[in-house]
Amino acid sequence: VLRRHSSVPVTTNFMVTAHIRNLDYWQWAPEMDVVANDHYLDNRLADPTAELAFASDLTRGLAGGGAWLLMEQSTGAVNWQPYNLAKAPGEMTRNSLTHVAKGAEAICFFQWLASLQGSEKFHSALLPHAGTDSDVWREVVELGGTLDRLDEITGTRVQADVALLFSWENWWAADGESRPTHAIDHLSQVHAVHASLRRLGHTVDVVRPGADLSAYRLVVVPNLYLVRDSEAAVVSDFVAAGGHAVVTFF
Repeated sequence: VLRRHSSVPVTTNFMVTAHIRNLDYWQWAPEMDVVANDHYLDNRLADPTAELAFASDLTRGLAGGGAWLLMEQSTGAVNWQPYNLAKAPGEMTRNSLTHVAKGAEAICFFQWLASLQGSEKFHSALLPHAGTDSDVWREVVELGGTLDRLDEITGTRVQADVALLFSWENWWAADGESRPTHAIDHLSQVHAVHASLRRLGHTVDVVRPGADLSAYRLVVVPNLYLVRDSEAAVVSDFVAAGGHAVVTFF
């Protein structure tokens, strides 16, 4: 319907994050002209910044390795977690530049002006309740200047020699009620593998099962419980051609 009436590029705000698993974005992303994501630091997690890094790599994967947009993040606290922590000085900048380093070509925020009433009055904003004489506002302005100085990297592509296989339908299946144990869950295993590679200094492409693996030296396959024969054959062929694969349990 949109394309019948307009040539304007189509996007929407995906929610590639630890607490949202309702949709298979591998199926949706090809319909987008521009892939965009909302990401809010989740302080319910043991290592929120590690999850942020994974979500950025996964969003870049949805964009086919190309540019994507961070459509929403917060300057400080959100209003929907059990404990809504304000960001420490420099934390918002660090998070923003992590997204940039992983392919984001726009850093956007929700919201512009902190609401005076309503359900999101405790959600942070570019312009906070305290106004422009505030640490939040000063860091926002500083971030704008930093992003201006990074214009030269626009259009460059992230180069990775490690791929990690991930799919939402496998997430659903691996976390089904009838499984060997509920003591572990799928996403924590994926995050653990990604965080280990990150600590070792590797840049990781998160790709869907069945994707072309020929560009990589190493492929990591965490908990790929639900896998089609054709997708498994891609991994087997990669190894037969001299590649290295690490396949975890389940």
